[in-house]
Amino acid sequence: MEVHPCLKLVPEMPGDLFQRLKEDVSGLGVINPIVLLEGKILDGRARYRACQELGIECPVRSVENMSPSDCVRSMNVYRRHLSEDQQVEIRQQLIEIRY
Repeated sequence: MEVHPCLKLVPEMPGDLFQRLKEDVSGLGVINPIVLLEGKILDGRARYRACQELGIECPVRSVENMSPSDCVRSMNVYRRHLSEDQQVEIRQQLIEIRY
């Protein structure tokens, strides 16, 4: 599944955190579905990857009538362990691409 261009602006989860997520998904499954807009991942890139590697189905939720940049900002930028500089850079890039 393709990642939405807005989500590509957000750094991927570091390897050690991804391994912990993958272990969690293996034991509990995916609690929060990945979010899709027009078939592209807006949120849940790491959960999707974990499911692919584990060979399990990943629940999805499609959204419509939502700004991709607002969605990515809301679901990724503020809750990640990103430096303030990284957050500012991503927000600026989302503004510039005007999705």
